[in-house]
Amino acid sequence: SSSSSVSSSPNSSSSSSFKEVLDVLKKDFNAINADDLAEFRQFFEEKFNATFSMESVSVGKDELIISSPNSTPTDEERENARSLFREAKQMLRTDPTAALDVANKCVEMDGTSHKSFAIRAMVLRKLGHASTAMEDANKAVGLNENSVQGLRVRGRLFADKKNWKESYQDLSKANQNDFDDTEEAVALMKLVKENFGKEKEAAIQQKKEQQEKLKQDKH
Repeated sequence: SSSSSVSSSPNSSSSSSFKEVLDVLKKDFNAINADDLAEFRQFFEEKFNATFSMESVSVGKDELIISSPNSTPTDEERENARSLFREAKQMLRTDPTAALDVANKCVEMDGTSHKSFAIRAMVLRKLGHASTAMEDANKAVGLNENSVQGLRVRGRLFADKKNWKESYQDLSKANQNDFDDTEEAVALMKLVKENFGKEKEAAIQQKKEQQEKLKQDKH
């Protein structure tokens, strides 16, 4: 029988691998975008059953701060969160960076409300942090499957990624609960519906071609 001459602890290999990952992160940190870091945060929280009480991530010139939710809000905090929701929504178009601060406070006040996560998702999408915005949109819909705000922002995020089917499903469901007749929303719905229709037609055509090929192969 052979024996190893290397004396090391059982975890030395994994520790070494983790150190290599850290070295890469330190070396190329400025090349990492905020969405990648958001995925890493999600992985960390799921893997170690831990959460960051406050995340401040510097990525190049951008700094993304994501607050952790208050899962046991008082009645006063719930009321404050509702006011902050309205405030962040008003600020969204004119000053999205400042709106993020307000949206974070909204989540800090009441992390049990779908609106808290929905408004932050809207702001994050506006700021270009798509993956982090999608996390919050999913949380909003998770808290309330009929969340108009959550479904609407998630539908727009899906449209940004050209995921037409998912976008159509979310936007349609949101409109069933509260129809958005603004010019921007109507134009987006038209675009999504057209592209989803094209995808369905392409899928039907592809299925026909596959069936024809199977027939030919049999002969």
